Amino acid sequence: MSFDSVNTRSHPRHLYSDNIEFRLDYSSAGTRLHGISVNISDSGIGLYTFTPVYAGQTITVETTLPVPYQKATIIWVQKRAEDLYKAGLKFETVATEPATD
Repeated sequence: MSFDSVNTRSHPRHLYSDNIEFRLDYSSAGTRLHGISVNISDSGIGLYTFTPVYAGQTITVETTLPVPYQKATIIWVQKRAEDLYKAGLKFETVATEPATD
């Protein structure tokens, strides 16, 4: 089985390690949560967080990212250890290729 047949991502991932601050959109208290990014693409970001999060939740990233958007939906979560979760997020708006003249 080739790698291409397994990889269903529409945009390639790039290593990207940074401290990430975010808020769960439903949180009226506005609690700021923290995580550490693992990788990023034009369509999403992978990160570790120390607070439980769940697939389907939407977040607003408060850290400046090297992409032009801050809202994302959590697609999957894996509990890795006590109080450590790895999550895959999909950005709500996908960056487009720059226009060429």
